Amino acid sequence: MLTGMSWQEAQSRLLAWARPLGTDTVRLRHALSHYSAVDVLAQSPYPAHNLAEERGYALSYDALKARWDKDELPLFRFGGNLGGRHTFKRQVSSDQAMLVDIGAFLPDAYDLVVPEDEVERRDNEVVVKARSERYSGVIRRGQFIPEQKALLSKGRRISYAGYTALYSQPVEEVDVLRKPIIGSLVLGSGLHDPHAVKVPKDSIPELLSPMMMGICARWQFPFISLGVQESHRSVGEAVSRASEQAEILVVSGILSSSQWQAFTRMLGETWELRVEGLNHPLCGRLCMAAREGRWLFFLPYHPPMIQALLTLLIFPFVTRVMGDEHGYVPFVSARSLETVEVKDRRDDIWVGREESTGEFMNVAQVKLICQISSATLTSLAEGTCFAIPRVSSDRIEAHSDLAIVRY
Repeated sequence: MLTGMSWQEAQSRLLAWARPLGTDTVRLRHALSHYSAVDVLAQSPYPAHNLAEERGYALSYDALKARWDKDELPLFRFGGNLGGRHTFKRQVSSDQAMLVDIGAFLPDAYDLVVPEDEVERRDNEVVVKARSERYSGVIRRGQFIPEQKALLSKGRRISYAGYTALYSQPVEEVDVLRKPIIGSLVLGSGLHDPHAVKVPKDSIPELLSPMMMGICARWQFPFISLGVQESHRSVGEAVSRASEQAEILVVSGILSSSQWQAFTRMLGETWELRVEGLNHPLCGRLCMAAREGRWLFFLPYHPPMIQALLTLLIFPFVTRVMGDEHGYVPFVSARSLETVEVKDRRDDIWVGREESTGEFMNVAQVKLICQISSATLTSLAEGTCFAIPRVSSDRIEAHSDLAIVRY
């Protein structure tokens, strides 16, 4: 068991422990946001037809060149607008020029798109004023993925671009790595389900489930809320039942010393405790445990800290289990807008608010509101990101380098 490490080291350890849960075969319409379990080869080139890369007039390059070679006026009959799903099937003449928008499928007879400002319209005639090369203004058939090349590589997340490419093929099902079911469970007293109609007097709504629900919905992770377990019930029994419903169980709550002792005793008896506590002012009670392919995370009930740990530890772990090669949250380079005092060097996570910048490169600029250890729900609501300073001194100077994670 490992104790007292930084969150960076905990993240590295978690990624090393993460293992995919197996594979599923899903219908193509359900494949978005999964990770491919195998290489998917293109059965036909992608794109399968020439596409207009810009708005303009589609025509035949050979017909245009023939006019140039004869020193004739490069004049074509205007054939109307070309658009829709099946435009590549249109019967067109090489003596016609047709107006197309960006992304339009082109019939095989057309291999050139001349921009609107490079032609002259004369009623039902189009005169080409500029010299163009074959395939100018055109995304060629098979330009992105030739036939029998990898349309989707093993381990790649199926993004909208990959999803579109798959739909261009005669593919009905895709082999993907299985997504884990993620569950949330709240223990202890003083908290209630935020969606409950009747709530105990003087209790406050718990925030773990709404935070997790938002993150999981955004990234299309399967999620189940397992409610609030009151303090007078068996902690061990509640965790045991919850772990049967979720492969990755995130637990938090307000526990007394005796409840905490019962909880850690249960973990020691029925789980393999992998990490206990981080080198952080708020994370003495953080636990990570494993059992028979299932994982349990206990996060101290401090809403800004929960949000940070979900983002920096659990999110990359989940994506690694799903098949992501790296499994990390991408940081964005930024700089601090002001000088601030560091309250505790062990606490290198801040709530930050991004400010707009007029620079061409658009380097993020961040106002640091407060360190997580002293953050309140107000500061969390005001913030738009978590900021990780790249300094180890007692002061963060204006224009100091930061890494930020937006949430």
